[in-house]
Amino acid sequence: MKRTGYAMFIKSRIRLPMPYTGILSNGSGTKAMTLCLNICKSQIFMLCHQAGDKEIENKKDGLIDEIEKKLKQAYKEKEERIKGEHQKAEDEMTPYPKPILDAVDKTTETVKKWVNKKSPKK
Repeated sequence: MKRTGYAMFIKSRIRLPMPYTGILSNGSGTKAMTLCLNICKSQIFMLCHQAGDKEIENKKDGLIDEIEKKLKQAYKEKEERIKGEHQKAEDEMTPYPKPILDAVDKTTETVKKWVNKKSPKK
């Protein structure tokens, strides 16, 4: 196996813990992405150690950076897609009349003030 073969072998052996969509859909995308990246890092370290090749161990940072870029790109694409879906849903919804929205806002503000008054001071 050539040296480049090792790098390809390591890349092919890295498994993301969940599909991007599942990992990024719950709103805590950055936490999930960090977790995913950490799992990938540990797998890269393990595979490099198993290969026992110093040159590959020197390249592992590049592999980690590459995976991080791919994860960030996937996260960004997912975020844009979700924004698009929300916008589409908002456009399709029949809007509430303005007085109802104002009343909801006023109630929310009142509740916030009440909660702030009742909460103990730190």
